[in-house]
Amino acid sequence: MDSLDELIARLTEFEAKEDERRIGARMCTIAQDFVREAGHLMPLPDVPFATGITLTPLVDRYGMVTVKMCRYSVPVRFIDRKVTVTLTCDDLTVYDGRREIARHRLLTGHGSEHLVLDHYLEALLTKPGALERSEALHQARAEGTFTAVHEAF
Repeated sequence: MDSLDELIARLTEFEAKEDERRIGARMCTIAQDFVREAGHLMPLPDVPFATGITLTPLVDRYGMVTVKMCRYSVPVRFIDRKVTVTLTCDDLTVYDGRREIARHRLLTGHGSEHLVLDHYLEALLTKPGALERSEALHQARAEGTFTAVHEAF
C-alpha cells in the first residue's frame, strides 16, 4: 500500500465481499449472522483507549532503541537508560517516565534506521567535526528537516 487511505479502501472492499460469503453449508451469510449476534456484543467503552503495544527497550550507546528489528534515535542524554516505547500501526513514541522524548514514523524495512538530528546536537557540541559525517545530518538533509538554525549551529 502507498497510503493508509488506500489500505482502508481495500479493507472496506474486502469486508463487503466477506459479508456476502457463507461459511460452510450455513444458510445465512456472514453479514446476516452478524446482525443476529450484534445485540449480544458489549458496547464500546466511553473513554478512548490506546491500541498500541508497550515495550521497554534500553537505549544503546549510540542513542538508539531497537524495536521490531528497526532502530530509532532518542536524545543522547538517555544512553544506557530504559525507556518506554508505545508502538502503534503507524508510529512509535518514546517516553522517559510520562514525558515524550521522541516520535518516529514506523519503519517497515528489516534493519532500517531513523535518526533525528536534534537528538544528537548535545553530543555534537563536544565533537563539532563529527556533524558533517553523521548519518543524522545525512537523513535530515534528505528529509528536508535540516534548517537554517541547524546550519548556524
